[in-house]
Amino acid sequence: MLGAAHNHYLLTGGTGGLGSELIPRLLAHDPSARLTVLIRSTGPAHARARLDEVLSYVRCFYPGFDASRLVAVCGDVTRDRLGVARSDFARLVGSVTHVVHAAASIDLAGSCEDLRRNNLGGTRNAAGFAARCRQLQCFLMVSTAYVAGRRSGEVLEDELDCGQDFVNHYERSKFEAEAWVRAQAGRLPSVIVRPSIVVGDSRDGHTLSFQNMYMPLYYIGIGALGEVPGDVETLVDLVPI
Repeated sequence: MLGAAHNHYLLTGGTGGLGSELIPRLLAHDPSARLTVLIRSTGPAHARARLDEVLSYVRCFYPGFDASRLVAVCGDVTRDRLGVARSDFARLVGSVTHVVHAAASIDLAGSCEDLRRNNLGGTRNAAGFAARCRQLQCFLMVSTAYVAGRRSGEVLEDELDCGQDFVNHYERSKFEAEAWVRAQAGRLPSVIVRPSIVVGDSRDGHTLSFQNMYMPLYYIGIGALGEVPGDVETLVDLVPI
């Protein structure tokens, strides 16, 4: 649980827009915790360099951020055992208490094969790693509200497979990943969260990632889009980081 002594979090996707915000918030809310960030890299020095880039961003908005409880480890969610070195693997499975799986491909135009490898395969590998952690308390998967696909009307949080079709392969891959985690419920203590369109901080708007809504807003702002087709009564579901 957050606040418990000596928690050790393993975070995937820590260099992304969501993961970069989880880093300071997890450590702030759990003052005794350690955090290991899995980073796809060519070696330890490259992993640390990539983490330092994220920390430069973090320190801009979280003055006084203390990175002493934070380490980077080389890995890849698309590989078995998360692609970590044997020595790292042995150490992590002995101490990690929470796995926060935020890594994902959000390419809405991506191929089914690539998205399944990253989103379904990555989730399987992250959950498989979590299952080997001897002190595991929770595996948290960041899914998406769009596992609902083309459904309309009221969609409840305990629903998943209602025979829906999907707008793109991204939605389908996240649906399949979530279904796989749900199937492990009896063997893996898990939590699934479903944000919709994630945008910047609600207080000052800061964000590391300018994807999804930002591109059309940019083109509107520079006058490249004079008109945008749509129903003016339609709500756009945005969730701040």
